[in-house]
Amino acid sequence: GDWSASNFTLALTLCQYETLSVGVAYAFAFEIINPSTAQPAQTPTIAAVANAWTRDSYTIDPLAMTTGSDEINVMGSDGVNITIGYTSVLRTAVPAFPLRSISQQTASPNVENKLTIYLQSNINVESALVITISGLNTDLTFPPSAIHSSNVASSATVPIILSSELCAGASEGVFCSSVAGTPGTADYEAGKILLTLCSSEIIERGTIYEFGFPLTNPGVQPARTLTIQASGEQLFPQATIIPPSDDAYPLEKDKLAEASLRDALRVETAGFLLRELSQINTVTNEANTITVSLIASNDIVGTNTQTIAIANLVGATFGSDTTTEVMLRSPPDGSSADLLFCVSGDTNLNRRATWTRSSNTLSLTLCSNTTLYAESIYVFKFDFTNGPYPQESPAITIALTGTGATSVTYSAVAVFVSTETIKGVTAGASPLVLSNPKEQV
Repeated sequence: GDWSASNFTLALTLCQYETLSVGVAYAFAFEIINPSTAQPAQTPTIAAVANAWTRDSYTIDPLAMTTGSDEINVMGSDGVNITIGYTSVLRTAVPAFPLRSISQQTASPNVENKLTIYLQSNINVESALVITISGLNTDLTFPPSAIHSSNVASSATVPIILSSELCAGASEGVFCSSVAGTPGTADYEAGKILLTLCSSEIIERGTIYEFGFPLTNPGVQPARTLTIQASGEQLFPQATIIPPSDDAYPLEKDKLAEASLRDALRVETAGFLLRELSQINTVTNEANTITVSLIASNDIVGTNTQTIAIANLVGATFGSDTTTEVMLRSPPDGSSADLLFCVSGDTNLNRRATWTRSSNTLSLTLCSNTTLYAESIYVFKFDFTNGPYPQESPAITIALTGTGATSVTYSAVAVFVSTETIKGVTAGASPLVLSNPKEQV
């Protein structure tokens, strides 16, 4: 055939003495180079032009050709499935990772952490490809179990061992470190993770690849802004990794993700990594309940007389006494964190806290025979009566004290508050936001 670049036409001239027979299907193929930018499917036409030298010549006016319409669904960066028809003629998509997220296990400083990577490509990749994730700390260290035996101490490239996060799959097996050369490995180099596609492997469009690796957290720092790109026979332009705290994060979020504590390499000062309070009622002089959710960065042992102080609960009333015992209870999901706390540590007086009216402080002392374990979530509730006056949420703080030889102490810091709207009151779930009944919807 003859290609005309000026009018994007392929001319096929029937050879002399050849015939296209009626009712016979003719199939042939030709190779092209796809456009460099994304575009919708094209609608080609076909026509026949008469040749003067034959008596049987005739003309067929341009007709639209039928094209394939096979489609595949892939997840977009906003978490919504998008449909791409790959067999539609000249419909092209720029190579991209619609799903490109990284989540971490802990935000505690100087401890072992684990980063989990979620990737999904919008195209098939069947040849050489190197995926580069940039923006990590340039001086990260890894536990010995995470470093491949091929590592050379003096080398700037560290081969690391990847682990699967899927019960039935081995997503990490498609990648081979340039140093180790074995499946399930990658390279760390000056703040970058390099994922090299093994020579015998492919990346399938629409498939979610989920894998991770351990590392040692640095000191306190904000979350890193990470980017991803890929090079090889296919080029994936640079794009920003979607952190778990982002509204566009397409996967399920837990409380740590909502508090931005799952964002990669965000490291907080040792303390209550999660310290969220929320309420259910804003109406003055009515019964109310606050739910407390806690995650500590250390084991907290009851034998050290450890006491959690939630202070500045202005607007809460627990009776007329200066000091009052407050009963704790479990949330509907069956969590029994309320059992961990006792009055003065006495195990016979559990599910109790102490309210001190003069400082508006609720004190929760761990029972002497219990431990609040690091990185575990503890949820409990307490009931009270709202005060008589409308107010904004006060500046509530939380702290930890102890008297034992191995006790843990946390300085007072502001709690996280829910900003959910309840009963028509904006941010009404924030603890001790109080309003008059007429303001309710």
